[in-house]
Amino acid sequence: MQLIKKIEIRYFRSLYAANLDEVGDINVLFGRNDSGKSNVLRALNLFFNGEVELNVPFDFGISLSDHRRTFDKKFFRIGITMSVPKTFWPSLGGEIKVTKQWSLEKASEPELKFTDSKKPPRNEDATVQKAQLTRLLNQIDFTYVPAIKDKSVFSGLVLRMYNTMAKSTKMSNATDSFFRVLQSESSDLSQRLQNAFDNSSVNISPPVDRDRLFGELDFAHGKEKHSLLRQKGDGIKARYFPEIMQYIDENVEKRFHIWGFEEPENSLDLNSAYEITKRFCAFAGRRDTAFGDTQIFITSHSPVFYLMEGEESISTKRFFVSASNEGSKDENVISPIDDLDHAEEQMERAGLLRLPYLIKKLDEKNREIDEAKRITDAFSQQLADINSPTLFVEGKHDITMFESAFNRVGVTDITIKETDGANLKSATLQKIVKMGLDKEKSLFLFDNDGEGRKCHKGLSDDTHTEKPLPCKSGGDFHVWVYQFTDNFKEFLEKYEIESRDAFFVGEFLYQEDVAFELCKQLAESMMKSSAPDDYNLWRREFHQSYRTDKMKLIRSRFYSATEDNPHWLYCRGVPEGIKKQFAKEINKHAAKDPSIYAEVDKLAKQVADFLHSK
Repeated sequence: MQLIKKIEIRYFRSLYAANLDEVGDINVLFGRNDSGKSNVLRALNLFFNGEVELNVPFDFGISLSDHRRTFDKKFFRIGITMSVPKTFWPSLGGEIKVTKQWSLEKASEPELKFTDSKKPPRNEDATVQKAQLTRLLNQIDFTYVPAIKDKSVFSGLVLRMYNTMAKSTKMSNATDSFFRVLQSESSDLSQRLQNAFDNSSVNISPPVDRDRLFGELDFAHGKEKHSLLRQKGDGIKARYFPEIMQYIDENVEKRFHIWGFEEPENSLDLNSAYEITKRFCAFAGRRDTAFGDTQIFITSHSPVFYLMEGEESISTKRFFVSASNEGSKDENVISPIDDLDHAEEQMERAGLLRLPYLIKKLDEKNREIDEAKRITDAFSQQLADINSPTLFVEGKHDITMFESAFNRVGVTDITIKETDGANLKSATLQKIVKMGLDKEKSLFLFDNDGEGRKCHKGLSDDTHTEKPLPCKSGGDFHVWVYQFTDNFKEFLEKYEIESRDAFFVGEFLYQEDVAFELCKQLAESMMKSSAPDDYNLWRREFHQSYRTDKMKLIRSRFYSATEDNPHWLYCRGVPEGIKKQFAKEINKHAAKDPSIYAEVDKLAKQVADFLHSK
């Protein structure tokens, strides 16, 4: 449940007029330094706890807005619109607004206003309604964590935690037992003191105020059991804050919990900041549990917290706080920025030029990382599922080619799987392969082009791809590229192309004149149907492997490869739009003339013999 729905602040410190509308489970406030972000959390702390800053007496003169000092009536007020918990509906209805006002003389009693609610309150006596409001407010626990999280802030939170523990029967019994042991061990001293004071009873007793006892307690962190408070840095301590706060929430008698957390990214590295966002989302996502609900307000300068997202059921809201000035003192200085374009506009107007840029770049990087993890997990699962000799090829059309070839040469026990050659440039995936698995023998077979050769080198550390046998990678994993046919070698020689610059794929293994004619027919049909632009581009452009500055001279020679010459195909490759149909039709042609797929079957036999060898 989102307990707070709206916050209205008037004349408080730098916030002359500030509204947070449509508040969510998690609310992140951005803005320049001294814009008033922290004052929103301080206003909440004053509203719920009666103090602006931790352990600092309230000072009206400091808390009044400078703009308001020129008025005769000097006051400020804080109004909070709440979604009323169901147990309070009979008296308070579904939604209320509670306003508190402070002046030179005193703070006013909470003013209750009923809004259009889900369930109108019945005609209760005002005294009863006031009592129910007090009971509701007493059920709300607000925890404020300032930006500077020094030892006193952390110790205060730890003390709260231990005091929460101390209220349990087990802890009380354990403490009493501890002091009984002390009394027993100090009985001689007690007797001497009793004799010295005329037989007056003297015993060591537990302190009435146990704050000092618990306040000295600490966490022993890590294997070394270092003191968290005295030996660990702010970054380590900062990661304890949300967990301790959640423990307190789970053990105090109050039912509804609100956190005001300033700049949680302080002292944290990027990964730790990410982990903190996940924990915040987990805590804010709980609904109607035995421990109650938690709503969170955060101030931040970090793109990590702009991008934080929890489950779909969690509402994450972002707001931009602008500094008040004389010319706009009656306008709301807080605006929602859930849309990144709007956030960029607001932030740039305020001079925060870098933050939108970092948010975008970080979002892009996060997507890349997520995609890399998805690919890595899927690839690892592929390797783990190997239970027979396995051939990994780059695409679906290669699978079709080898399925037909294995069938023709009588091989039935080799599994064929698709893997993305471009992805295998990833050092992580290469490392997985090089680690190997004690499973069936497997072979990664790539196109003999720039990407394929990079994968070959990355997986085998061998730059020589023109080898009659595959290279070992790791465990029973091996790597190879398609080997050039004699016809393709003639093509390379004619156009003076070095093998390290060549582009050779599975479609080039078929008899070149048949493959060339079939490709032309299918490409022309593509022109007449739905993709004339693709056809014209294919005719006009050479394959991207030959479109580098280095290949300018080579490209000039390609113009001698006319549309009646199979070299036309080698210059361009099979268009992506007809590859599926090409793979299907070439086998129909091959059924009439087995020589068409002689090179394919020869390769399939080589692969099978290799995978079956010990």
